[in-house]
Amino acid sequence: MTHESILVVDDEPLIASLCVQVLQRDGYSVESIYPPSAALARLEQGHYDLLLTDVVMPEINGLQLME
Repeated sequence: MTHESILVVDDEPLIASLCVQVLQRDGYSVESIYPPSAALARLEQGHYDLLLTDVVMPEINGLQLME
């Protein structure tokens, strides 16, 4: 089992939920955050090996999150 941690950020809760389910099934430690505007604070609080994000979101886009 892998222990990599992933943060999923999407403005569509259903899409985020599906991503979380698939990744957890494959053994990853996955967390999803909603609304996307709360993702910056979560990224500052924790360590994630991967950020899986939508690029086009109304509050904050995925490129801004990666900066």
